[in-house]
Amino acid sequence: MTQAVELWTLCFEDSRETAEEFFSLCGVGTLTEYSPQGELAGMASLVPVSDSLGGRGYYAYGVCVHPSFRGQGLFRKLMLRCEETAREQGASYLCLIPADAELRDTYIRMGYEIPVELCTGGREGVAIRSGSEDFSRFAQTDAEPSVEMRGLFKPFDESYSSDMKFYFPERMGEC
Repeated sequence: MTQAVELWTLCFEDSRETAEEFFSLCGVGTLTEYSPQGELAGMASLVPVSDSLGGRGYYAYGVCVHPSFRGQGLFRKLMLRCEETAREQGASYLCLIPADAELRDTYIRMGYEIPVELCTGGREGVAIRSGSEDFSRFAQTDAEPSVEMRGLFKPFDESYSSDMKFYFPERMGEC
């Protein structure tokens, strides 16, 4: 846990308290990749989500690679492991919100081509809700609370094929 907190604070410039709080959330699973010397080289977290169509999936969050290990394909390896793990757990999809345009392009090249919206208001459309307690505070952006932010969605089956909206309610995932 200590290495994960350290990597989180390094990559996301969050406080140690914020990182520790994230890793203590109910239902969040974190995949890790280590160097041959035992250093945490990268990680990605999967937050359980569900949608109004009855499907289950995961929201990929906190995907990062230590600066010393970048350029070695670990990011792609972590994302492939996220997809594999999600499928093994019976998920129908993986969704995410890229931090910037360059990362968005990377995810699109990896097959995350269906745009979705993160909505902090309203309940119209197809809703995907997180299954982790109070996850909304970790998905905040500089946008106003009622503004919709764009994310990407990768279905594992044919039941999802058009624009969708997913929601992060104020309180989530009482496990």
